[in-house]
Amino acid sequence: MRVHFRPHSQPQLTGRDITFSSFYEAPGQTLYWKMPTQFLGNKVTSYGGTLKYVVKYSGTGPLNTDADVILRGNDIVLQYRSSQPTFADRENVVEVKLFEDQWQRVDGQAATREHLIMALADLDALLIKMSYLDECSSSSLISVSLDYAEPHPTGGQIAYEVEQCQCPPGYVGTSCEDCAPGYSRTGGGLYLGLCERCECHGHASQCDKEHGFCIDCQHNTEGDQCERCKPGFTGDARRGTPHDCQPAATRPACLCNNHSPRGCDSFGRCLLCEHNTEGYHCEQCKRGYYGEATRGTPYDCTPCPCPGASDCFLDAYGQVQCRNCPAGLTGRLCDECAPGYTRSRTRTRVEEGRSCEPIGHVEQTNIVFVPTPEGDRSRRRRLRSQRSRLQRNRRYHNQHQRH
Repeated sequence: MRVHFRPHSQPQLTGRDITFSSFYEAPGQTLYWKMPTQFLGNKVTSYGGTLKYVVKYSGTGPLNTDADVILRGNDIVLQYRSSQPTFADRENVVEVKLFEDQWQRVDGQAATREHLIMALADLDALLIKMSYLDECSSSSLISVSLDYAEPHPTGGQIAYEVEQCQCPPGYVGTSCEDCAPGYSRTGGGLYLGLCERCECHGHASQCDKEHGFCIDCQHNTEGDQCERCKPGFTGDARRGTPHDCQPAATRPACLCNNHSPRGCDSFGRCLLCEHNTEGYHCEQCKRGYYGEATRGTPYDCTPCPCPGASDCFLDAYGQVQCRNCPAGLTGRLCDECAPGYTRSRTRTRVEEGRSCEPIGHVEQTNIVFVPTPEGDRSRRRRLRSQRSRLQRNRRYHNQHQRH
């Protein structure tokens, strides 16, 4: 069954009739008349009423047994098959009652009241069969009418089948089938889903009932949820006050040297400095790094080449100078032994840890003198000098005793 068919030949309008005769363009297919927009939309008040139409057709072959009418709405497709006979070459009046027991789903199961109400709540297609014969030569739609109820007197019969519900907050309609202004439909819940309040951050009073995006954002905001300020305005539109977005000229400039992806707060202070930078405007390198953070590249700040030191800086000549060298170390890069220290006997590289030890240190309550890099020759000279002093002292002592 083919519903959407666009023939090369257009139907002919004659008086009150609209006639199609080019069935040869779609051999073996069942074609349908598609009703215009006045038959679509919310037709809940048509429940219990009558769809009435008049058709006339000609041709040969057996009758087509496909559905006579098709309803489609809210992703629900219902079919109607007429039990009353129709005849070729005469006007056939068909009346279809809009009760659930007259309709079937496409899988052959009987429709329920909920199915029919859901389809009528947002009817997007109403199709009336055009191909009544397997070899149809022409088909005319002469008239179509659809009953619907009004809440005020019209002079017609009372529509007892149409309910008038007292709806809870967020719902409107005779059967509470629509979302109230300021609410939108979600996918959860039974039948038509739930109507939940729109999230517009206090900047809009209405939203799209089916998709939830806000309509006509106020207070210099924009976005599906009025969640951001318009160009030329700054602030946080999600705070939910009429004063969230102010003209940009009244706020301090946001200068972060390309190191703050989150921008600035209301005072112009950078919110999150990256690339090892810090400061009000991310204008300086963090402790333990050196460089020019104001250049505005991710590589402005480099780790200090100072083992164990906590900080460094660039001197007037552009050289790195380490600050706060560990005890026993000194020099521009903390790579020399400080006065009173000598190279460690067990560690040879600064990178391995502290490589300079005190010349004398206490070890197990004994004083141990650590050899210096002067060598054994210097040590022997010092020992000879010490012996000479001891010998002179003994001679002086002996002479003093003889006297």
